[in-house]
Amino acid sequence: MRVGDALDYVRETASPDVVETLDAVITAGFGVRLERGGKGESFGNVLVELERPPVALRLTKDRGQWTMDIDPDGRGFQALHVLLTAKTGDGPWLEERSLGDPIPKQWPPGVAWRTAVPALLKWLSEADRTDSIRTAHEQWVRVMRQRYGPGVQ
Repeated sequence: MRVGDALDYVRETASPDVVETLDAVITAGFGVRLERGGKGESFGNVLVELERPPVALRLTKDRGQWTMDIDPDGRGFQALHVLLTAKTGDGPWLEERSLGDPIPKQWPPGVAWRTAVPALLKWLSEADRTDSIRTAHEQWVRVMRQRYGPGVQ
């Protein structure tokens, strides 16, 4: 795979919101540190990691769903929904859907990445958010365990 193939694939297949977010973070100085997958992968899966130290972003398409994780400080990635919970102070939410319902094309549903991601990056840069993120992560684990069982990490 040549460098840029996965990025090109994202631009060809993702929603406008995902593409605009990707372009915005690249314009803001994030560079590609890893890319794999794309057209040749099963389900069209793709993973792209970008970084502007100390922050890293991971954009993933897995089985048709786009997700983003952010590593604020080199200590590990956190899912976008966990970081949104940490920033807003709102509790975790779970969509109501039946097992057979299709999954949302972009997670979390109803969140415009093009505005949420830059706002999160600004919020993360303003102070040490470790405690807020840890609390939000613990809240999400509790909610997920209630819904799906004790194996959720």
